[in-house]
Amino acid sequence: MTQNAPQTGDRATHDETPRIDTPAAAEALCAKLTLTIGELVSTLDRETGQLRKGRAPDMTALHARKSSLTATLTRQMAQFARDSQYIAMAAPERVEEIRVHQQAFQKSLLANEDALNAMKLVSESLLRTIAANVGEAKGGPQVYGGDGEAGRTGSASAPA
Repeated sequence: MTQNAPQTGDRATHDETPRIDTPAAAEALCAKLTLTIGELVSTLDRETGQLRKGRAPDMTALHARKSSLTATLTRQMAQFARDSQYIAMAAPERVEEIRVHQQAFQKSLLANEDALNAMKLVSESLLRTIAANVGEAKGGPQVYGGDGEAGRTGSASAPA
């Protein structure tokens, strides 16, 4: 009778992922990493463009794709880190290629963060403006006057 490796929730343990122990396996993992990073950079760049245009509602599909790619990248990077010594020996030029792609990823990530911060500032400014306009339209809070009647404070409630 055989036993399966234990699983923790949705995450498989490292023992379930085959070790990288051949040059072909090292090349294949590096190629997958390069592709995943490239797709993630492309997705981030599209999302950044949408943010800069102020089209936050159009980004739902991009967000789902970004989440999926991030999960894939995390799994691949865990495998890469686990077997990094062998991969560096078996495919040094591919490791350098991953480093270059990783730098592009960092650049896209920073641009995306800047666009998100700009969108946040614009949103906060709009909310402050709307809140101020609503407060002005009401003419101040409603209070009871000396005669027991409810009225507004300020010039809006002054008798003519």
